[in-house]
Amino acid sequence: DTQVGPIINAIRAAGGDVVVSLAAGGTKLGQTCGTPQATAAAEQAIITKYSLKALDFDLEEPEYENATAINNELGAAQILQANNPGLYESITIPGTTSGTGYFGQQLLNNAKALGYTPNNYAIMPFDGGFSGASSQISALQSFNTLLMNTFGWNSATAYAHEGISSMNGRTDSAEYFYQADFQTVLSFAESNKLARFTFW
Repeated sequence: DTQVGPIINAIRAAGGDVVVSLAAGGTKLGQTCGTPQATAAAEQAIITKYSLKALDFDLEEPEYENATAINNELGAAQILQANNPGLYESITIPGTTSGTGYFGQQLLNNAKALGYTPNNYAIMPFDGGFSGASSQISALQSFNTLLMNTFGWNSATAYAHEGISSMNGRTDSAEYFYQADFQTVLSFAESNKLARFTFW
């Protein structure tokens, strides 16, 4: 790639920085790399090329439903965390009205078994029967409970490892989230000290 580098450099020159998201679409590295180590090596090349300080692992279908692929991604994230001190890691997964679904809980259990803790787990509460800020806040509260139950955290610690990745305006499934909805969710995130507030 010859286009992204200059854009990143311009953002940094202006005092900002970037988070690269290994996002949905196409075949993901966790599916094609045979081990966590191989997955980490591929992702390390991205970190090194762009001198990244933050990486988002956007784990969605079909990779999300493949236990081996998810183990490769989480294992790789753990390796990258150890090899790149200070690297900020987000794990972004689909959200449901219950917080997250079966495969999301399976992912959390896998992370627990590995002894891996990212900077945050962010859910995407849209495209699943959501409507407005109240539905998103309810999902974040439910996800907070799932984090507490899985990792033995109290509510404040769970919120400190929780994030939201939303979608503005009209979603893929014709849900609508307006500026007022974003402000309401932002106020909730700030008052509960969520780790991450972002949107596609």
